[in-house]
Amino acid sequence: MLFKNKKALLIKIDKSEVPISYNGQYFIRIGSTTQTLQSKELSRFLINSSLSRAC
Repeated sequence: MLFKNKKALLIKIDKSEVPISYNGQYFIRIGSTTQTLQSKELSRFLINSSLSRAC
């Protein structure tokens, strides 16, 4: 693929409904922004995730 007469690599990443972990932090997409999950939200996510696996 060429972009402005230079070779470019296009990477497509599917939408995720769950937070993504990278380099020790969790991120979530909200609208057109990427937000870092704060400790309270991360705790809620991890608790809900572990409860759903237990059922």
